[in-house]
Amino acid sequence: MEYALYERELAEVVDDLKASMASDKDDYIFTVTENRGHVAMLLIEKSGEVYINEKARKRLQIL
Repeated sequence: MEYALYERELAEVVDDLKASMASDKDDYIFTVTENRGHVAMLLIEKSGEVYINEKARKRLQIL
């Protein structure tokens, strides 16, 4: 997974995703982006903990 893709496409929306979670009373939010075959993912838990790429994938398997 590409950290640079996370930085380009997901890092800037973390605060918006946290606000959406609070508004919707979600326990977590998970998002994936793809660009030219490269993938990045993001998982945010209710606690505010942020997981990126492989850490997000591993945490999602636990949830």
